[in-house]
Amino acid sequence: MRWMFNLFPVFRNTGARITHISDDQHLIKLKLPLKRSTKNYVGTIYGGSMYSALDGILMVMFIRLLGKDYVVWDKSGRIEYLKPGRGTLYADVEIAQDELAFIRAKLREESKLEKEYTLEWRAEDGEICCRVHKLLYFRLRERS
Repeated sequence: MRWMFNLFPVFRNTGARITHISDDQHLIKLKLPLKRSTKNYVGTIYGGSMYSALDGILMVMFIRLLGKDYVVWDKSGRIEYLKPGRGTLYADVEIAQDELAFIRAKLREESKLEKEYTLEWRAEDGEICCRVHKLLYFRLRERS
């Protein structure tokens, strides 16, 4: 799956690479280096690269982890810049088993669920450079 993501043209063009996917697929680690293709006018990592590298990752993870009985869509997103990315940035995207249980339980009570998640790009020293907020939409798939 890691190679599939990294070779997919839309993801590949962000400049980021997935460096690790846990065996249970609950954790994905990404790396976004500062290089010519990710550098903006002022010499730091382009915000579009930061956003687009994380766009869709969480949705795909939820689709795979929840299974075919659930519909998951990215509904909206926004980015919050905290510090310029002057070197390689790292992001860990993790979905806990408790979160999956919460979504399944909530959708037994309600027809749909919208929930915001916050993902972070960090510098090598651990300092947060950027937060990406993603609003996801969940519902049970209608059976025919």
